[in-house]
Amino acid sequence: MKNDPKNSGKILSMGFGFVEYDNMKNAKNALKAMQGYMLDGRSLQLKFSNRGLDMVQRKRKEDEITKKKKDSTKNYCVAFETTKKRVERII
Repeated sequence: MKNDPKNSGKILSMGFGFVEYDNMKNAKNALKAMQGYMLDGRSLQLKFSNRGLDMVQRKRKEDEITKKKKDSTKNYCVAFETTKKRVERII
């Protein structure tokens, strides 16, 4: 969220959020199930966050995490001008 520069006192949605899962399997299942879901007349576009790493670094890190069985991943969804409550209802 951020302040609306055109309307003092009002807040604008940044259009994205993050969801963290306890393992990769659950994250992939959620992404598959919710991709394209219509929320308030807008289609959700889900992607895995890359945290600024290139593909090779991500794969290496993912493999290390999987081996340690401490994997955690985040998905983010793009749903402009929706509330936290509405997203929580879906998840």
